Amino acid sequence: MKKLQSLWQIDWEDASTSHGWEDNNEVKPDREIVTTVGFLIKRSKASITIASTISEGTCNSRITIPMGMVRDLREIKVKYQVREAKEIVHPPSDQLQSPSDDDSRKNPS
Repeated sequence: MKKLQSLWQIDWEDASTSHGWEDNNEVKPDREIVTTVGFLIKRSKASITIASTISEGTCNSRITIPMGMVRDLREIKVKYQVREAKEIVHPPSDQLQSPSDDDSRKNPS
């Protein structure tokens, strides 16, 4: 049986940035707490990495958050299944419809 990656919700303090010329006395030290949800890829004392999309042995859209920025960490209990990749079979190009073919059916001349 395949080991499933757990799904996590992370509430963390995001860094902020600004651009352009600004008065040094107008710095706003507001803290922004944000929430990110994803599949756990790696966790250490220093950081946690999650991904929004997973497949067998690969992932996409990863984010690594330093643990010093993490305010709350919760595992989300869900049942899911990683599906095996299947070959995609495309129809021959002469069987594909072009958008103009659709238009002619909607508005016959």
